[in-house]
Amino acid sequence: MPVLLLDTNIPENAESDRPVTHILYVRGREMRLHQELVLGTGGVRALRALGIAPAVWHLNEGHSAFLLVERTRALVAQGVALDDALERVRSNSVFTIHTPVAAGNERSIRRWSGEWPARCTTAMAARAREACRWIAFWI
Repeated sequence: MPVLLLDTNIPENAESDRPVTHILYVRGREMRLHQELVLGTGGVRALRALGIAPAVWHLNEGHSAFLLVERTRALVAQGVALDDALERVRSNSVFTIHTPVAAGNERSIRRWSGEWPARCTTAMAARAREACRWIAFWI
């Protein structure tokens, strides 16, 4: 099984984006959000660019949750109806957690996820914004 490493410290990125992958589990919700976007969205795009099509998408904890949004976005962009796209993504996504105590799990994502649809307006079409609301249901 190959291991793929996502690195933001490349010349094509803005200086402010380069440190996103320097340190895992950083303090501060904003940097964690950037890391989760790189892992979720960037991870899906990297796999697709390499021609890898997983039969099942595994999410451990919430770190890669944006892969749900990216997969849904891509299906909607291909012309799949939003409800059908959500069902297709849901049908082969598996979520596990290895920290079954409250202290080890993030609570802020629920508060933050309510703001996400407004943040999606420039990045997604209006119908695809529903996928952002859907992620709050999953987490």
